[in-house]
Amino acid sequence: MKEELKVLFYLKKNRAKANGLCPVMRRITIGRTIAQFGAKLEADASGWDAKTGRMIGKNNLALSVNHSPAGFQLFFLSNLMQTVGYASTG
Repeated sequence: MKEELKVLFYLKKNRAKANGLCPVMRRITIGRTIAQFGAKLEADASGWDAKTGRMIGKNNLALSVNHSPAGFQLFFLSNLMQTVGYASTG
C-alpha cells in the first residue's frame, strides 16, 4: 500500500518576534501521521508566499530562507519520493 508524503512550510504569524519576523514551521504528513516542528528559520510575513511555502524576492533574507539546508533536504526528499512514484507532494 502506498502512503502519501506531504511537506508543507508555513509561517506561524501569531508568534511574530519583536524584529517583525515570524518562525517558519514544517508539517510533514505520511499517510495519516502528521509531524509539525520548527524549521529554525524566520521570515518576513509580507514577503511570504503561502502557496509555494517560500519567500518572494532576491534579498538576503529571502535567499537564506529559500536555500536553507533543512528546507533543501526536505524538498529533495519529497521530489525523490514523487519521482519514484512512491508519494505525492502538496
